[in-house]
Amino acid sequence: MTTPRVLVVAPEGVRPGLVTALGTDRRIKVVGHTAAPADVADLIQREQPDMIVVDLGLPSGAARRVIAEIMAGTPLPILALEDPVGQRAAGGDGNGWNGSARVTTTGAEALAAGAVEVMDRPAPGDPVAAARLRRRAEILRGVSVIRRPLRAAAGGPGGGWHPAGSAGWTRTPVVALGASTGGPAALGTVLGGLDGVRATVLIVQHLHPDFVEGFVTFLARVAAIPVHLAVDGARAEPGIAYVSPSGMHLRLGPDRRLRLGSEPASLYRPSADVLFRSVADVAGGDAVGVLLTGMGDDGAAGLLAIRQAGGSTIVQDEASSAVFGMPGAAQRLGAASQVLPLDRIARAVTRGVARVAT
Repeated sequence: MTTPRVLVVAPEGVRPGLVTALGTDRRIKVVGHTAAPADVADLIQREQPDMIVVDLGLPSGAARRVIAEIMAGTPLPILALEDPVGQRAAGGDGNGWNGSARVTTTGAEALAAGAVEVMDRPAPGDPVAAARLRRRAEILRGVSVIRRPLRAAAGGPGGGWHPAGSAGWTRTPVVALGASTGGPAALGTVLGGLDGVRATVLIVQHLHPDFVEGFVTFLARVAAIPVHLAVDGARAEPGIAYVSPSGMHLRLGPDRRLRLGSEPASLYRPSADVLFRSVADVAGGDAVGVLLTGMGDDGAAGLLAIRQAGGSTIVQDEASSAVFGMPGAAQRLGAASQVLPLDRIARAVTRGVARVAT
């Protein structure tokens, strides 16, 4: 594999440190760096980078605009960086989160704009964190990205949701969605198309703990149904989406209540496989399982369980996936009844829910 060519977009105060951290072992070539968003398009055209590192410390929301403009013009894999130390100094709890939700919301908005991943900016002089940054850059330079048209941010929480209640319904469909790398933006697209869907929607997204609450805030803003962080023992209501918290598996219990737990120990927690298997057991043919973009194979076996139980199963196609690992594993396993581009998945989910209701 050729040496990744990386463009760095960061404020003046942190830009030299990032350039040094990325270029330390010569496995990455920093082909350009700037603190001026207006220079980015010219640098991309001139230097032809493989990927871009954008620091979210750029002033006045410039980082999100830069990411959105890159993805609308010359789409490239983007790794966004946050400064948890600076955010904690502004009133956080020591874990990268503060009461204003500024840390996680900023990261979630970067993901929504098209960044493939968000991670902490390495502190100056921290070789372990710098090495972690280089590893992520090397991995992410190879992910597939697609052009995303510029659009205004969605409205307030709940978007344009309105219930589509029907007195004749006697069964409650369950929609289970799993995603990893590239998933936040993909989930936003799917949930934005579920206007009026009267199904319980359960979501597992592999995400750094610091970004979960902001991720839920982002989904609540763009989704066509209400979005909540899952709470153990809560009743799974139709017409509402529930997101698994960090470090806890999400299951659907036999009593149609949400169940959270740390077991089993696994590479992924939360795990799409754990969610999907519980939905297959409880909902059976009333389930719609969806596996979106992500690395690895989490969710493939669980999606097969849903299909074998009589439910509908959908995976995102390779062309629209940031990473085709999880969807590809499900397809190879025979777990997918449909393989669809991202922009057609919400309609397929709606059809699957309607099939249960009739």
